[in-house]
Amino acid sequence: MGFLQDRIRLQNWSKKRKVITIGVLLLVAASVIGVFTSAWGKGAEVSGEYLTTTVRRGNIENTLSGTGVIEPVLSKSLTTKAEGKVQEIMVEAGDYVEENQVIMQVENKEVDSSVRQAELEWEIAQIDLNDMTGDSAQNTLDRKKAELKVEQYQIALEEKEKAKEDLLVKAPFACRVLSLDLREGEEVNAGTEIVQVATADEMEVVASFKDTDINSLSEEMEAQIYVHGISMTYTGVVKKIAFVGDLSSSGTTTFEVILAINDPGEELCEGMSTYNTVYVVRDEDTDTFIYKQASGYLRYVEKKSIKLDSNGTVAEILCREGEEIREGAVIMRLENEDLDRQVREAEYNLAQAQYELEQLLNPEASVLRKQELTAEKRYMELLDAQEKLASLTVITPISGTVMSIPVGVGDEIKAYEELAVIGDYSKYGLDITIDELDISKLSVGQQAVVTVDAVSGIEL
Repeated sequence: MGFLQDRIRLQNWSKKRKVITIGVLLLVAASVIGVFTSAWGKGAEVSGEYLTTTVRRGNIENTLSGTGVIEPVLSKSLTTKAEGKVQEIMVEAGDYVEENQVIMQVENKEVDSSVRQAELEWEIAQIDLNDMTGDSAQNTLDRKKAELKVEQYQIALEEKEKAKEDLLVKAPFACRVLSLDLREGEEVNAGTEIVQVATADEMEVVASFKDTDINSLSEEMEAQIYVHGISMTYTGVVKKIAFVGDLSSSGTTTFEVILAINDPGEELCEGMSTYNTVYVVRDEDTDTFIYKQASGYLRYVEKKSIKLDSNGTVAEILCREGEEIREGAVIMRLENEDLDRQVREAEYNLAQAQYELEQLLNPEASVLRKQELTAEKRYMELLDAQEKLASLTVITPISGTVMSIPVGVGDEIKAYEELAVIGDYSKYGLDITIDELDISKLSVGQQAVVTVDAVSGIEL
């Protein structure tokens, strides 16, 4: 609306005596200065003409000026307490609006749902608080739920402890280490075969007998086993006879017969080929021998590949390939920091569940207070969510004119971003800048004259 010229007149009245005194002093001072100047310059008598004036009474006027922009005394910047998208604007800049009038609608579905979520959480907190203050703390259902929670965390802890225990790899039986390719410091993934072991002092033969011979054989029959690779013969017995035969591509049927070897030596290795003789009748006194023969191969009675159930790092290897170890002996030790953390977390969860069960049975005053504070916190969160939701409907807090609307329909806005400014033009005001040397000359209540540059001849 233009600039205003503010002319401030400060009037100080002096008494007649002061005016006369000031005039006399000025004349005396001028005379003295003239005399000394003349004497100093000429070294002779002082003479000359003087300027005189009539002493009269009047006003000493001191005026301070400044410029500023006229503004309404009262204006309000409208914002929301949550981000969102401008859905509708009901007014334009320059429109006059009444107090509490809706001028804009902002949409945020997340705020809508957060109000409902806050309501539910507050309701749950209230129910829990009511349960603590009533007899329902002893309710069978609540107690059973707490007991099941304790049991659940107990199982989880046992599983984590079992996984940690598996990082200590032990021999499942008295065995010989067949393969061990890992090195200390090596990372191992879950499911990886880390070591292979087998029975150290027990081996057996897998022999294939013809179907025409199988009915002559029975368990515990004596047998001789010739090992081709080392040209040595061992004794043994029939351990097991298969009930189902295998039909070969040539059309012949064979049955698998397992022979146990008596006193196998370290020289025997799995996979060696054998030629096996099973005695159906053996009478050395009458020199009567009836036997059946078939080829086969050696294998360990028990063989196992040990796999890791979880990831780990090889920390220590305590045996080597080919070494015979007892049942339960530690083969290697692995580490897993994440698993250690999970064990500690499971221990904490179990302890917390046990504590909660105890509090259901015997609630403490501190626990009751804690739940009261929780309910109060949930209520405050609900109020905050409701305020955010309510702020999305933009309402004018005063009556006045819409000075500006810097946003449009469809705009994404941030929380507390200015959406509109409302000004009450029934009262105006302006700010001007005064030099610090003059500020002491002003006081509240002094008269001020305001002129409008855009409109001549007007003084306010």
